[in-house]
Amino acid sequence: MIALWLEFPFFCKKIPRMKNRPFFLLSILAMVALIGIGRLMDQEIKSAKVVTPEGYQKTIMALEFAQDTVMINAIFELPQPDSIRTERANRLVCSTNYDYLYILAYASFMLLFALQCKRLGAKGLVWAVLWTLMAAFSDVMENLQLMKIFNLVRTGGEDYSGIFWSLRFWMALKFFSIGAFFLALGPFFWKSNGLGKVVVVVAWMALVYWALACFLKPEFWADALFIMIFLAFAGAMIFGLTYRVRRD
Repeated sequence: MIALWLEFPFFCKKIPRMKNRPFFLLSILAMVALIGIGRLMDQEIKSAKVVTPEGYQKTIMALEFAQDTVMINAIFELPQPDSIRTERANRLVCSTNYDYLYILAYASFMLLFALQCKRLGAKGLVWAVLWTLMAAFSDVMENLQLMKIFNLVRTGGEDYSGIFWSLRFWMALKFFSIGAFFLALGPFFWKSNGLGKVVVVVAWMALVYWALACFLKPEFWADALFIMIFLAFAGAMIFGLTYRVRRD
């Protein structure tokens, strides 16, 4: 698998049309993978029938920003009979397991996108790769903290105190790293076309909302942060579908 990803830029060069559209195939594959895996994750969360706290549009964002037992109890409607509590926790464990595939998909997109940018003369590759690896690692670490919460819910535990700080740290580092990735490639995006400029602006807005969500009121700003991160990826992928190399 790793060898296949590393060969991707050279594979694209061998396809005549791909020489002028270096991001096209990558963007298509990333869209299919992320949409497909994302739907699987959402289905598991819906099947869990957990509560989305007031101020949040997505349960997963509430969990990622959770900082006290009251939030966990509200999401899982605790106390509950063992069968209901276990079923809900198991569904979220399954969703989180799918998330590891999601991490692989978006990190691969980021890494290969950066490599293609480098081939086109862009600078900032080292920083782009660094932020990609940081985002993926932080997401994995965040998932491990969530798994601890789900296991405690499943077994009837009540002491989450040692989890919340680590959860917030890795969550914050993940979102910051993703925003920083797009800014590392900002000069390339900005000079390419209008859509590239939109990606840069959205990335800056993501970091603004990141600061507001992490240090002020997450129940008010967390969803805005999620939307900006989503739009940054969507913008980059649409950029990849439409970008053509200019031939003088």
